Amino acid sequence: DAQEQEALMRVIYQGVKAGKGPDSYQADFLTVLEGMHARGAEVFLLGCTELPLAVEALHITLPTVDPTAELAKAAIRFCGHKVKGE
Repeated sequence: DAQEQEALMRVIYQGVKAGKGPDSYQADFLTVLEGMHARGAEVFLLGCTELPLAVEALHITLPTVDPTAELAKAAIRFCGHKVKGE
């Protein structure tokens, strides 16, 4: 909803991009994640490059997918190499 979108934008722009610590955006991010989880979200697509940083800083344990990391892994595989840890 609009309030969650605004909260997520604060996490990205006023939190991570602004170089603020996780305490400054924790409440907003958890509100968004918990709200979506309560409505049935099972996995969270971190579709902005700042969101994986926030997840790591806040030690979020919900299932997430980092699209940038997945693209990097796909590029490694495309070049005929194995991805470490797979």
